[in-house]
Amino acid sequence: MKLIERHLTPQQITVVNEANRRVMEKLNAILGDSSSYNAAVRNKKIKLVSSDLAIMQKVIENHEFSQKLGRAA
Repeated sequence: MKLIERHLTPQQITVVNEANRRVMEKLNAILGDSSSYNAAVRNKKIKLVSSDLAIMQKVIENHEFSQKLGRAA
């Protein structure tokens, strides 16, 4: 994200920052919660992290797509 951050719109940066904040909160919660040793509980929490990472991935994909617009194939 840092590599393309300067090319993103303020709205995209806000979306990425919010997703990043949620990821860090969830990871810290997993580390601090003894129930995370239970594989089923841990996997549910990891899926929530993955959903926020997918948001960040979508921003990257949209940026890459916009960079390719107008280029000859």
